[in-house]
Amino acid sequence: MVSIKDAINKVPTAYGTNNGLKTYRTYYPCYVDKTNKTSLHFVLIIRPETDESKILECDTKFNQISL
Repeated sequence: MVSIKDAINKVPTAYGTNNGLKTYRTYYPCYVDKTNKTSLHFVLIIRPETDESKILECDTKFNQISL
């Protein structure tokens, strides 16, 4: 299990390779409380080329956590 802070710290390295091609993660699953499986959340990876309207849509649809 990964804490939400650990997931956020991994955002700059959210890529890897698949059959030799560079690929990117779209999110990291993580837990607000690593002792509570029901506290699962996701850190979404936002790329520089992401359409701003999609970011606004996510902001209105999903609850955000303040750390």
